[in-house]
Amino acid sequence: MIKYSLGEILLIAFLAVLSNASTWVEIEEFGRGKEAWLSQFLPGLSGIPSHDTFRRVFSLIDTAQMEAATVAFLIENIDAIKTALPKDGEATEVPVARDTLSHMDLKGCIVTFDALHTTRETIAVIAERGGDYLGGLKANTPNLLADCELEFSSLDLMSLKEDKGKYFEQIEKAHGQIETRRYYMTSLSDVSLCAEAIRGHWCVENNLHWHLDHSFSEDENTTMDKRPSIT
Repeated sequence: MIKYSLGEILLIAFLAVLSNASTWVEIEEFGRGKEAWLSQFLPGLSGIPSHDTFRRVFSLIDTAQMEAATVAFLIENIDAIKTALPKDGEATEVPVARDTLSHMDLKGCIVTFDALHTTRETIAVIAERGGDYLGGLKANTPNLLADCELEFSSLDLMSLKEDKGKYFEQIEKAHGQIETRRYYMTSLSDVSLCAEAIRGHWCVENNLHWHLDHSFSEDENTTMDKRPSIT
């Protein structure tokens, strides 16, 4: 008979839920997929419990005791967990995103991203995979930003306003204030499409609230019940 530590079961489930697992089967799949990583801070890990084991354990634990046990285990092992995590989230995010894009067919797609990903390497990957790109510019890319400021002086922008195919500006009232949006050049040739893509990029976070309710059933979350009822 295989014996599992209660702390290990709680921690695996905790991390799985943080990674969007919402069923016992998904918690088991998370554990099996991340077993090598989990072993870095759970050296005594003797395999991953089955989804039935997760279900039985959580059905027997009082919610308050489960919370206390999870917090205690996290406090006890937090240093080991930190060691197993990437040291720089942003530094890790960029190459991971680039690698993911390199395996995708982007023909007919517009890839939007914030200034963190506005690099020659990322843009080259998108172009190689057949996609269009649209990225922001901020002070964290000072050289590229400076080049653009030199290329598009105030005089240049004024002249561009006369060309409807190269300049787009929309002024509207939103959130109790007047907002001005200006959209600049990308690999897209349609300036209106470019404007739509930029606006859509920043709508992602707001639109996710709908998905939290309808795709992830946030309103049906029952974790406040005396016993968790993940099925």
